[in-house]
Amino acid sequence: MIRAALAPAFSPALIPSLITVMVLALLLRAPGARAETDASGLGQLFTSPAQRAQIDARRAGKGARPAAAARVVRVDGFMRRSDGRSVVWVNGQSTLEDKRVQGVSVGGVNERDNQVRLRVKGRSLRLKPGQSWQLDAKPRPQSSR
Repeated sequence: MIRAALAPAFSPALIPSLITVMVLALLLRAPGARAETDASGLGQLFTSPAQRAQIDARRAGKGARPAAAARVVRVDGFMRRSDGRSVVWVNGQSTLEDKRVQGVSVGGVNERDNQVRLRVKGRSLRLKPGQSWQLDAKPRPQSSR
């Protein structure tokens, strides 16, 4: 009698591997996993070539900056960099490259009091992140939060 040695068609040890393959197959068929899925709802992740050129021109000092001082000065926030220098956001623009933004000179940051020293048209100000000040208003800063 001759017996053929055949491998079994199904082994219980293969169950975890089969489940993994089936789950991956289902995930790859899901609409979010396809490359051709409409991603317009995600927004733009990177800058366009025109925006990149404008950013590079500003960094090189070639971009047009507003010469007039801002009517409202708002401190959006600040951060201490790893090199020890502070970056302040005033009216939505950072002071990473220049300490002057829209006619507002940023003097420095007092982290203990959480205040930023500013100078606008000869006036000295101290604002906290979230506070704003109008040029023609009272000297007291107003909180926007």
